[in-house]
Amino acid sequence: ADFLNLRERTVWHIQRTSERESLVADHPDNLKTLTWKFPKSKYAKPVLEQGQGRILEHADEWYFVAGEGRHITLLLNRKTS
Repeated sequence: ADFLNLRERTVWHIQRTSERESLVADHPDNLKTLTWKFPKSKYAKPVLEQGQGRILEHADEWYFVAGEGRHITLLLNRKTS
């Protein structure tokens, strides 16, 4: 139940410009342990610009696990063919 409440209170979106994409997420209390995944086929390794968290590499995906804090911005570098 706590996890669902944490997730429901999280506001996040992908912000796109012509040069970049960023994941922006906010929570009124704490984002800790919330996780997003991104396909390696589409993105190079993400870069944490604001906030705390860890970027983990798995076979075909990047995982971002948020650390302590109420805001994160994660730069998503789209791969080009």
